[in-house]
Amino acid sequence: MIQVLHKLGLVLCVMGLSGCSQLHVASDHGYRLSQQQLLPLSDRWRLKGRMGVISPQESFSASVNWSHEPALETIELSGPLGQGAVKIILGQHKVSIDDGHQLQDYTGHPEDVFSHYYGVDLPVESYTYWLSGQPDPRYIFIEKEHGFQQNGWDVEYQGMQQVGERLLPKKLRIKNQNVKVKFFIDQWIVTQ
Repeated sequence: MIQVLHKLGLVLCVMGLSGCSQLHVASDHGYRLSQQQLLPLSDRWRLKGRMGVISPQESFSASVNWSHEPALETIELSGPLGQGAVKIILGQHKVSIDDGHQLQDYTGHPEDVFSHYYGVDLPVESYTYWLSGQPDPRYIFIEKEHGFQQNGWDVEYQGMQQVGERLLPKKLRIKNQNVKVKFFIDQWIVTQ
């Protein structure tokens, strides 16, 4: 249970291939919020990469596959050599967690579910926006040189990559006073 909790914290501290844009890396692009807001991101995208988490209690890393569709997030995490794999599905008022041994379903708002069952307050739904290079439109934010600050979290884009007509994050850091999460995104697949 503790291992699943740590992997959940890792994900949340931090979301058909026809007609898709594949990754075209361009390392010299910097983050500019105004550019991100010009082209809205598709309702369907996937990313593959790695993430690392540092907190006062634990530090760890995992491979991450995050699939976003309207009203549905599917997050797959795995450790070295695929060990400790967990699949998390965030739907409207439902969270499902499959650790390979047991599937657990919880009802309620995803952030409330994680806060109640796991004792952690994480901006679960904001990660979908932050990973795609934008602030969560439901909340105010303060623009910074390489990102923004929102709800007590600093979101810093340390590298961008060209995907179709859009610049999407390659490397980003999300942190608050207690938790630091780094994402290294190797591949974006954006359905048109």
